[in-house]
Amino acid sequence: MKIIIATDSSKLNEYFAIQFIEEGVEPSKALNTEEIIATIDKKQIDSLLIDIDSNNYNGLDSIKELKEKYQDIILIIMTSNTGVDFFKEISAIGVFGLVSKIDDMESQFSNLIALIDDLKRRKNEKRQHIRVKPSPAQHNFFALKIKGLQREYQGQVEDISRGGVALTFSEPPPESLLFKGKEVELNIELGGVTLKAKGNVVLRAGMNTTVLFHELSDSNKRRIFEYILSRIDE
Repeated sequence: MKIIIATDSSKLNEYFAIQFIEEGVEPSKALNTEEIIATIDKKQIDSLLIDIDSNNYNGLDSIKELKEKYQDIILIIMTSNTGVDFFKEISAIGVFGLVSKIDDMESQFSNLIALIDDLKRRKNEKRQHIRVKPSPAQHNFFALKIKGLQREYQGQVEDISRGGVALTFSEPPPESLLFKGKEVELNIELGGVTLKAKGNVVLRAGMNTTVLFHELSDSNKRRIFEYILSRIDE
């Protein structure tokens, strides 16, 4: 599932984007209507979260125009507006959901995730982690230690997500030492981002292996989210 986050604040867009990545939703960010249209035209976008109170958008007129142009887009609005007449008007436009800006930020995001979960149920989508591939231009390195052994095995990251990582060894360990279910420790460097994690091998095939994370600190989670977001933005 893909969503555009459209407020007038880069920091707020970033906050919501990182939270969405944790929920398995691929975010894009926009600061005005032109950026929304450019992103929808470039990517296969499911949904739009837009702050209609923002000075960067023309209130209900903006979402009317967007809904006319992109009839299948799912609209979720952020607003401080209330009242029966207002709710009738957004219903007539075809707004799927509303997040009240009167609530605190934690409540806003909790309500937003409830709306996203409802959307996924309607579309019969299962939660999936967003996987990204490193840029060929980036420094890309991992060092893996097998539990109970001192030697490090090194190589490159093929792709990474919140849930795990796919690796290619430069010199693979014997399959008698590294096999499905084996616990490992990882040090990963990707484009200046350093990550530490523990996990279990879920796939082993020659030079390649996939590790599912089972121990990841909050700071390392955030680094992964920020890295994923940086790759999506490119």
